[in-house]
Amino acid sequence: MRAIIIFLFLFYFNSSWVSSIAQSTLYWDMQEATPTGVISLVQVSSLVQGNNNGTTTFFTSLSPSQQYAGASGGHNAGVAARSGARTTGTSGSAYFGLTIAPAAGYRIRILSVAFGSRSTSTGPARWGLFSSVDQFIAPAYSSVLSTNSVWVWQSSAALTLFSSQPLELRIYGYEGVGTTAINVTNWRIDDLTIHYQVEPISLPVQWLYFRHQKNTSGLSIFWGTASEHRNKCFLVQRSFNGYEYQTLGTIYPDAHQLAPDATREYSFLDTTHHQGSVFYRIKQLDQDGSYSFSTILKVSLGNDLSLFAIRLLYADLFSGRLELLVDRGASWKKLELYNLRGQCVRAQLIPEEIFRSANMASVKIDIAGLLPGVYYLVAVSSRYRTKGQALLIR
Repeated sequence: MRAIIIFLFLFYFNSSWVSSIAQSTLYWDMQEATPTGVISLVQVSSLVQGNNNGTTTFFTSLSPSQQYAGASGGHNAGVAARSGARTTGTSGSAYFGLTIAPAAGYRIRILSVAFGSRSTSTGPARWGLFSSVDQFIAPAYSSVLSTNSVWVWQSSAALTLFSSQPLELRIYGYEGVGTTAINVTNWRIDDLTIHYQVEPISLPVQWLYFRHQKNTSGLSIFWGTASEHRNKCFLVQRSFNGYEYQTLGTIYPDAHQLAPDATREYSFLDTTHHQGSVFYRIKQLDQDGSYSFSTILKVSLGNDLSLFAIRLLYADLFSGRLELLVDRGASWKKLELYNLRGQCVRAQLIPEEIFRSANMASVKIDIAGLLPGVYYLVAVSSRYRTKGQALLIR
């Protein structure tokens, strides 16, 4: 009977359910916390109770499910729900939760959710499906609950909830009235059914090339794509140290131009003149908010400066001191220290009298509080920045 109901439900909410991407069903009859219907491309956690008002047994045979077609009876899952509007936190609204993790290279798409519900007079009067996609802020679907202790079948409309990362789902119960009692179950669910499909993640853009050309107007950047699917735009980004990038401009594809698998060509002109090494990359944004990057293009403009004019004298985390010798001929204005995440963790201005002196001078940087590891030192002048030089600080 349950298989027939699932078939009809799929057909009603998605008439195109027979497709190249197989649709599957997770099902909990509450005999145990793990579901049936798990395929090899996903991992599904056990069903858990959250924000329970006190201590109650999660799975019991009390008040077995009935009244709705296909009710399995037997065991069900229950929570002690607090009354009032939905709130999060350890003393917030009760929920039933689970996590679905797709395999690498795939994403999970939730098509619909359904379950049997029994809410008492002090139980929740509304349920909502929330997810980790937006940190449980807005419901993907919500509906009213009967609070008369009668089992009623609840089902969502067709959903378009998807994620390539582990997806946590929470079915919250809220908007109950009256005085709730601690350690007393007032909301039960059974026959939890989640229709889903696992989709391979196709690359939104296939890159053909990424190159540059110097000219009198500045530096022109060119890139080409072999195919584009769900591509929203390209962000042209530039960096002077290879770690921190700023967006120079946005290039939108011509929506009326060619087919998705046709070759396209793009260009961007950076009119700012630089010296030393400059790094460029293209950040491609997908229609659903995901993104990818091109390869990084390193361009040498003028002298490719290195840190030949800066020498390490002393680096010790115990004393919290990094000391360097700076050549006065380099005219550096500032020294910056970056971690492996590309974050500037220290910055030290170089006094003007140092680079005006006749000899190399010592510059000290306070490194107290940093963790041992590899860092990158970048020298900054009034006109350019050097690429990072690796420093091992222990």
